[in-house]
Amino acid sequence: TYLQTADGAGKVLAHATLLARLARLYEEIAPRHLGQASSLANYKSGIVVIHASSGAIATKLRQMAPTLVDEISRRGIECSGIQIKV
Repeated sequence: TYLQTADGAGKVLAHATLLARLARLYEEIAPRHLGQASSLANYKSGIVVIHASSGAIATKLRQMAPTLVDEISRRGIECSGIQIKV
């Protein structure tokens, strides 16, 4: 009950739920080899943050960023950009 209240913990639970949904979407959208070498890390103000396991994976994901943004937006989540971190 405490986690579902609007003050404090409710926001954390809502964010965690959104991250879980985004992680599932990312697994569906990203090519398998890139998805296995990266993971969704966070979502801040419409920006999806992805952690890549190497610089090469990060480069490929950066090239795919416009496609990823379009697909995430098309599936109902406001997404204005992708940030890739190694």
